[in-house]
Amino acid sequence: MSPIRILLNYRLSSQAFDARSAQLACTLGGVAIFPMAVLALVRHPGSRAEFLLGLGLAGLVALLCVMLGMLCRQIVELGRKVAIRSLWPAFASYVVGFGVFMTGVMSLPRLGLSPVWITLTLLVIGSLSLAIVVFGMLTSVVRSPKL
Repeated sequence: MSPIRILLNYRLSSQAFDARSAQLACTLGGVAIFPMAVLALVRHPGSRAEFLLGLGLAGLVALLCVMLGMLCRQIVELGRKVAIRSLWPAFASYVVGFGVFMTGVMSLPRLGLSPVWITLTLLVIGSLSLAIVVFGMLTSVVRSPKL
């Protein structure tokens, strides 16, 4: 066995603990991101429409974070029961979601936006990348055989 495979198979904690930790982290992240986004929108002056759009996007990102946490436990439980290759939609969505997030964040400085629009754009990029990951995880759960 190669050293990389040995290192990747090494576990510090149980899968159940990892799943609960991921769910807790995503839930806390979803709860924390809403007030932070509202604070960023309040500090950067913009129109009322921009503020309301920001509130909606912050709520969407928070909801997607909480959904991601719930799906983390489902995917871990599913990974115990089915072959790992049947979870390919979830794994593909991780790569695509990360790629969308990094491409959006890296192209942000070239757009020359005002601070309020930078905040709104970050919320759109975050919600799009989280939606891709949540969709991939949901697809894996729905496609799995019912055991």
